[in-house]
Amino acid sequence: MNKRKVKREILEWIAVVSVFFIIYFSGWHVEILGSLQNLILKTGLIQPEVITQKENRISASYQLTLKSPNNELVYLEEFRGKVVFLNFWASWCSPCIAEMPEIHSLYQKMDKNNYVFLMVTTEKNAQKAFDLVRRKGYEFPVFQIASVIPKTYQSDVIPTTFVIDPQGKIAVKNTGMASYDNNVFIEFLQNLYTAPSPNIP
Repeated sequence: MNKRKVKREILEWIAVVSVFFIIYFSGWHVEILGSLQNLILKTGLIQPEVITQKENRISASYQLTLKSPNNELVYLEEFRGKVVFLNFWASWCSPCIAEMPEIHSLYQKMDKNNYVFLMVTTEKNAQKAFDLVRRKGYEFPVFQIASVIPKTYQSDVIPTTFVIDPQGKIAVKNTGMASYDNNVFIEFLQNLYTAPSPNIP
């Protein structure tokens, strides 16, 4: 191997390593990994864990307060009697980024009068999450946590997604990313709302 070829290979490796460091330290690696993981979700192999048997569903807690990007407080209690899609995520989490396109597509398809989407960042610096959602053009509501998280929703894994049915029971608890924008899951959500709602004072 002549010196010129050796020099060329060294320069190529330097270029590859440099690109890696630029991507990593700029934070782009999260979105790149998220895009790759999204391709996996598109296969439909990773489905959310739904609780089909009503008797196996545990009670949800409505003792959760959230804050919008405009510093407006939102109380989970406000949404009793509706189907609530509650997702805990962070901007540094690539699986969270991966499932967002499908969640957004699902959000656009559902009736906003009956279905509530709450995308809740777990980050202390919530502005990073707000900026990401705005930059991506997602329309679903995004919030930061403004109270203690009830034990019901505490998890060591993000993303973690809960779906609360109109009767105040948890119909879905899914840890990790999942494919939500598919006919099976949409039909499941639609069937949740057809169930009789409780009398709310």
